[in-house]
Amino acid sequence: MSAVLQGQPTRAVTCYHCHRGFDAARRALTLSCPRCYKPLRLDDVCVRGVHHAARLETCGRLVIERKGWVMAASIYAGAGIELHGVLESKAIVTPAIWVGPKARVRGEVRAYALILELGALVDSSYFNISPGVGPLTPAMTERAAARVLASDAATALLRAPSPG
Repeated sequence: MSAVLQGQPTRAVTCYHCHRGFDAARRALTLSCPRCYKPLRLDDVCVRGVHHAARLETCGRLVIERKGWVMAASIYAGAGIELHGVLESKAIVTPAIWVGPKARVRGEVRAYALILELGALVDSSYFNISPGVGPLTPAMTERAAARVLASDAATALLRAPSPG
């Protein structure tokens, strides 16, 4: 831990450019990676309307609301994706993705955990659920477990085997 962060609450962050992990101040919204010096977005992204982008990258969570629609060539969400609307992309990389009822996902998804609620629409997608994407944070594991316990028996839960 650097001398600047001593005494401040921190969180673990992984750079989405060079994949190096480091500590960042919990209140920080953006910063530069100490290894590759490229800018990083640390805050959560919430989409309520239509959003078109070439790339959508954040070290936080991506939340797409019920009327939200995201179209991007590539998406990286370091703390997971919560989908209530529509998500279309060629490449989606995240530790965990939760697809709610009446939500739609389309594209190639690489994740450690996939949770599909009853009524979710998967439209010509390829899923790579494997431990190589990265470990889940404790907060994500708690959120995923709470959703699974609250869901009915028809909810599909796919988890990759633990490494080792």
